[in-house]
Amino acid sequence: MRLEEEKDFFNDLCRGNYERIFRYLLVKVHDYEAAQDLLQNVFLVAWEKRYLLAEHPNPVGFLYLTARNKALTYLRQQKNSPLPLEEDEVMTVTVEPWEILDRRRDKNIDENIYVASVVNLLSEPDRELYEKYYLRSQPVKTIAAAAGISETAVRMRLLRLRQRVKKIVKTLF
Repeated sequence: MRLEEEKDFFNDLCRGNYERIFRYLLVKVHDYEAAQDLLQNVFLVAWEKRYLLAEHPNPVGFLYLTARNKALTYLRQQKNSPLPLEEDEVMTVTVEPWEILDRRRDKNIDENIYVASVVNLLSEPDRELYEKYYLRSQPVKTIAAAAGISETAVRMRLLRLRQRVKKIVKTLF
């Protein structure tokens, strides 16, 4: 991936998750300034690993995990622990208007129309693996035994298959 593409990916990741990660950290550490500092550290790590994050299967999950680890390290250093919520306290999470619209649009998508066009672009071995695992719901153990390979090898092939499907979807849509 080119440097410009990495920068664009990183900027999109920041725009889409900056506020939510900040709120998450604020709930964890109960300190506005500390949450701001931790947030900067989270995105510094993301910037340093942007080339890996672009290929990561769940970059937002990576951000949350990094935020969690930064918060726990901070709390250990402060010898604090997060305050438990009382039963009558309710955590409010603000849902942005565009998130509601995105969810409504997603519900209207008939993914079956698109699955065939994506699967047809896969190689024959990938198509077979896709069919066995996702359509017939065969366990990894059964697929591995039939192919005469280890379960770990099948899991790795499934991971690579998901990455290929993700690339195909990005190019098509």
